[in-house]
Amino acid sequence: MEGIYSDFKKDLQSKWSGLAHNVMGFTVAEDGQLKVTSPPDTLTARDEEILNTLLNEAKGLQPLTLKHAKAVIELTQLDKPQFEGKVKLDLSNFHKMIDYGLLLNKGALDLESPDSWLDQLHKKAEKNPIEKKQGLHIEA
Repeated sequence: MEGIYSDFKKDLQSKWSGLAHNVMGFTVAEDGQLKVTSPPDTLTARDEEILNTLLNEAKGLQPLTLKHAKAVIELTQLDKPQFEGKVKLDLSNFHKMIDYGLLLNKGALDLESPDSWLDQLHKKAEKNPIEKKQGLHIEA
């Protein structure tokens, strides 16, 4: 995934240099497609549309990222001691929880790294707990 994303960024720089300088990342949307992420007011709607198209056309990036996202979702459902009552993660809210740009830009594929998907989930759980009868949940 790192290599494909690195190639994507190089290609973006050479073909869309005006967009390449923006701070951005990407995530998996509810429909399984890749979706650009960025700080508020960084990208126009047209910029987002172009970047979403380019991300989804990057050879192999979308299926690999979706496969990883589904594995992360399954892991959070199976690892009850770590996640039950703390994090609710599925494709409907994945885009609000995990930013692959952040993860890949910082080399955070190692689960112990800051900004790994695991670290991002724990930060969201601490930042946005919602109390329910069964415990604390993140509803995004």
